Amino acid sequence: VVSRAVAIAMAEGGLENCRANIMFAVTGFADSGDEPGLVHFACARAGRKTLHREEHFGPVGRGPVRVQCMRVAVERMTEML
Repeated sequence: VVSRAVAIAMAEGGLENCRANIMFAVTGFADSGDEPGLVHFACARAGRKTLHREEHFGPVGRGPVRVQCMRVAVERMTEML
């Protein structure tokens, strides 16, 4: 499922179930689905509020969406440091 709630649950659940300090989760439609290019991101860190971000990259294809997702991941994780 592609939604804010799922991205947050993935990040927080991962953080609770492993020894990581920061957890990042992505769920979206890379090149097909209800809205191609819709992606939800969540970044969780112990003792901090989980960050969520929703992006609409548009129907640009799987490759470009993946590149944009990597940029968002680095940006969000940097904010959590």
